[in-house]
Amino acid sequence: MMSLESERGPAPDIQDIPCSPSDLPAVNDRDHGLAWRISFRVALVTFVAFAGILDNGFVAWDDTDNFLGNLAYQGLGSKQICWAWTTFWMGVYQPLGWILAEVEYVTSGLNPRGYHLASLFLHMACAVVLYVLTFSLLGYCQPANGPRESRGRDRFVLSGLVTVLFTVHPLRVEPVAWASGQAYLPCALFAMLSVLCYLWAHGAGESPTPRSRGRWLAISVALFTTSLLSKAASLGLPGVLLVLDVYPLRRLGSGKWSGPAGFQWRVWLEKLPYVALSLIFGVLAVAAKRADRTLVNVEETGIMGRLALTCYSVWFYLIKTLWPTNLHAFPMRPEPLDWTQAPYVLSMLGTIVVSVGLYRHRRHYPGWLAGWLAYLLLLAPTSGLVTYGRQVIGDRYSYLAMTPWVALMAGGLWQWCARANLTIGRRPPGQIACLAIGLAWMACLMVLTWRQCQTWENSGTLWTHAIQHGGAEIADLHNNLGVWRARDRDFDAAVAELKQAVWLRPDCGESHVNLANALSQKGELDKAIATLRIASWRWPDHIYIRGLLGKALFQAGRYTEAADQYATIARLHPEESSTHLFLGHVLARGGKYAEAASQYAEALRLAPKDQEAQRGWNDVRRVMEHSRLPDPPGSSSRG
Repeated sequence: MMSLESERGPAPDIQDIPCSPSDLPAVNDRDHGLAWRISFRVALVTFVAFAGILDNGFVAWDDTDNFLGNLAYQGLGSKQICWAWTTFWMGVYQPLGWILAEVEYVTSGLNPRGYHLASLFLHMACAVVLYVLTFSLLGYCQPANGPRESRGRDRFVLSGLVTVLFTVHPLRVEPVAWASGQAYLPCALFAMLSVLCYLWAHGAGESPTPRSRGRWLAISVALFTTSLLSKAASLGLPGVLLVLDVYPLRRLGSGKWSGPAGFQWRVWLEKLPYVALSLIFGVLAVAAKRADRTLVNVEETGIMGRLALTCYSVWFYLIKTLWPTNLHAFPMRPEPLDWTQAPYVLSMLGTIVVSVGLYRHRRHYPGWLAGWLAYLLLLAPTSGLVTYGRQVIGDRYSYLAMTPWVALMAGGLWQWCARANLTIGRRPPGQIACLAIGLAWMACLMVLTWRQCQTWENSGTLWTHAIQHGGAEIADLHNNLGVWRARDRDFDAAVAELKQAVWLRPDCGESHVNLANALSQKGELDKAIATLRIASWRWPDHIYIRGLLGKALFQAGRYTEAADQYATIARLHPEESSTHLFLGHVLARGGKYAEAASQYAEALRLAPKDQEAQRGWNDVRRVMEHSRLPDPPGSSSRG
């Protein structure tokens, strides 16, 4: 996918330039051996860059709900497999992703090393398949210059170099190091295999027979189905295949981007299974988000807001690819979203300008337009067009979407080396310098990736890194880090983080509750009561907050005030037996035995087998009899 423009003038029509695999020299055993050696090195470098994740644990970002607290996936019996195929757990439909997790549980239990090792092997497999896919695509796009004998070897080497730069990039860390993001890896793996089989169906390296073409197409559809069953992140693949039919396969319009010449119905009919699968799994994905109540209505963001988010994500991943700094897992969507802000406006203008510019120069630079369109199509499902959750972007969304740029960059380097007569096989000084720069950049990326992997060591390192690298104004991060600090019994740091969370987002009741709990554990009960009282004024019908306030007042010996809180809860939920039980305890401790007995009696009416309520009622009755007070209500029947 590179420019076909000649150094000496404008490029002729692309249909007049031979750019098919048959135009390249036949791939001999030596080239096959070179490809195998490069594949091994790509996998090895990928392993070294990500080996640090093997010592990481689970993190308190979906891992707790997906693995530690999820009994439904723990096993590989018919019950667990049925659950995997029918659940919308955590707002996703990924049956094969869950079955993979079930296999990991059977082999590793709840040891995170087993999950991380599986993710690392999947990433290595993706690296090898991407390498094969890249040099297969370049087989259709040979440069016009350079010795014919060495062009095949150049294709293998440069494809391997760019593939490694992709696989060891810090943007790849999130789906590999995060156990809950693992499903993106098989999704990408099977999607790339599907594209590779599609190329083989249409002559990548040989002229297929009708029978072999049908077989490869069937395998391609099956692999696409497997990809969607792993994660619905490859919904845009049918559009990518259509782009490939225009360039570089030239099955539509003789390789042109417009015009009716060469229109073939068979090309479009081949896409029907892919489109049908995308529609089915798209509906399932939306249904899963609705079931989890994370799907954002159009009215909340607006059409322009969604377009702004989409264009913003387009440029975010490109910029972070070139300058991979301040990467963290929690860039939040602004609420409310103002699409007229400069970053969104510039992103929309940039997307329009680049799209129009590449289309206008489609004859001279068909590969750039193909790569750009493939990128947009693969990114579309997770770019913000369908908005869900509070995240505006996520590194995991770029895993599959950025793969077209690998072929594009490898093709560009191949073209440049051919024009500059930098033959890879002969290793002149210019070619050595080119490879040295690439290897140096690879080493820098590996260091950044290793450091990024360490941020996923545990929940504390994850939240701390996010706050220090662009998330300082995100209340959720301070709240999560405060909870983590409290669990480590570092209450001073916990209170500081939770106060920051409350200040950044005062309308979040969870932060108020966590702050009160940390203050209580620190021994500052009065401050905890003050925090909960403010929260109860802000959310007067929130029974959990009132219950905590009642408990804190009870611990402080302020029984009358505690009884008032539980009485309010009893009025809000009169059919909840535990509320009457707690109110009875508070009243009894405050010496109001008759009222306490009445609450115990009500608790027993609602839950006749509640032994704690029965003991409380008996204790109150004995105290009243000893003090010669009037019998509590129900004494004749309780005996």
